[in-house]
Amino acid sequence: PDFFIDLKVSASDGISAKAEIPWVRVHSAGLSPRATAGRYLVYLFDNVGETAFLSLSSGAMTLEKGRYVPRPAEALAQVVTWARSVLAEQIDVEPYCQKPKLGRVRSNLGRTYEKSSIVCIPYPIAQLPDDGQLWADLSLFLRLLVYVHQAELDEGTAFV
Repeated sequence: PDFFIDLKVSASDGISAKAEIPWVRVHSAGLSPRATAGRYLVYLFDNVGETAFLSLSSGAMTLEKGRYVPRPAEALAQVVTWARSVLAEQIDVEPYCQKPKLGRVRSNLGRTYEKSSIVCIPYPIAQLPDDGQLWADLSLFLRLLVYVHQAELDEGTAFV
């Protein structure tokens, strides 16, 4: 399947109050229609404004009775471990990190974002790469996302 046909971008800096961890998400509308479901790419910004991260992540929250609730740590660990095994040959090199460090967050949301990261690249704001490198990293992570989506379809993996 062509996973790029339905590629979308969405972002949030909070619904009513400003978010502690703003984000910009790049995703398949069909395979990850909401930030709470599926695998997607997300730029996460730490809460002190020092580092941004490009992360291949899994939905970290569920919506229950109108509230966002962190997914259980065990469920996140299962999908992250599975996805890292799918990508083992592609992500076994620097400059990747497994989990973004989003600062001293006050809510569970930031820690849940950290736990839902499969692989990420840190970008210290004081040393941002040029546009060419940012595009190259995004292109690479889009290919990683395709590997994960293809494995989900091939294996019939039922992760939410």
